[in-house]
Amino acid sequence: MSITYLARLLILICSFAVSFWALGALDFEKCLKANHVQQAQVLYWLMAFALAYLVSGFVTSLVYWA
Repeated sequence: MSITYLARLLILICSFAVSFWALGALDFEKCLKANHVQQAQVLYWLMAFALAYLVSGFVTSLVYWA
């Protein structure tokens, strides 16, 4: 494994943790149907992964560009 791969992986893990934490500030109960708990949880995880992917791509580009 190269150091670049490990750095990108670390950035992705950190951005996932921050994304998961930040999504906790949103109130999803107003937007979702009642009694669809599993679907809401899957949506929450997918949104966290998508946001983490975008943020880590931005941070990685920023770090390697500078």
